[in-house]
Amino acid sequence: PLGLRCCFCHLDHPLCSHLKLPACVPGKSIMQVTKARKGKNQRNRYKKLVEDISKQIMFDPYAFTMTSVKVPSFVESNPELKTKFMVRIATIAENARCQAGGGDLWKN
Repeated sequence: PLGLRCCFCHLDHPLCSHLKLPACVPGKSIMQVTKARKGKNQRNRYKKLVEDISKQIMFDPYAFTMTSVKVPSFVESNPELKTKFMVRIATIAENARCQAGGGDLWKN
């Protein structure tokens, strides 16, 4: 039967194609439309990298610079992951400097 319920099957129906629901995308299943999660080893590798860099930052927040970060190839080869990583490290460094200085970074 056609109708709104048909948007949840794997077939392309004219009544639900205007809704652009993931299940209604012709030729793709829901799993192909949604972004797949990285494997556990890859997630743990990234988590360990962030923890190691965080330790370096906490050791001396004012000596740390973004140019001193050695970005591994698995991060460098993925532009989205590299951006996420750099923003995360910059945020950690900024927070560490605030905590170490006990105040505002923008004061002269």
